Amino acid sequence: MIKKAATIILLALLISPVNYAKSATDNLAKGNKYYSSAKYEKAVTEYKKEVVQDKTNKKAAEGIIKSYTAIGDIYYKNSEYGKAALNYRNALFYVQLYAAKTNSTDFIGEYKTVQNSYKQCLKNLKIKDNAKNHYNMGRLLSLLNEYTAASYEYSLAQNGKYKTDCEKAMEEMYKKAGLENK
Repeated sequence: MIKKAATIILLALLISPVNYAKSATDNLAKGNKYYSSAKYEKAVTEYKKEVVQDKTNKKAAEGIIKSYTAIGDIYYKNSEYGKAALNYRNALFYVQLYAAKTNSTDFIGEYKTVQNSYKQCLKNLKIKDNAKNHYNMGRLLSLLNEYTAASYEYSLAQNGKYKTDCEKAMEEMYKKAGLENK
């Protein structure tokens, strides 16, 4: 009886990592399937599941960045610049997150392209690109539970008198987004 229980426990321990790896693979596969079907919101959801578990997963980060950018592009083409800017902010947040966790410049090209699109949205919305506006936008986005977008705005406002407030706010946004900044 003890031998049978030990065998069951050993099998359970051996199977657990396999299930975790399968889950991560499933998340990426589902995300890729949704992305290729232009179901970008669903793709983001699947990719995020993986990034929460492994912030250094390049394929998941790339999927999130491309999905948010695609959503932003759709809104931009429809002259919905506020919604476009929100999605571009989210894409830019994940570029920063991946770079910070891996010391990598893998997505620098995407960063520049998306950042230009984001800045064009601000211009179209007649919002000045300055620290005060970024700080206030971060505060507004955090109230709307848009934590990754808020964190990106706070990162842009980190100079002078906003530095300490932004650092604290960014830590809070990372936690609320389930992505503690460690």
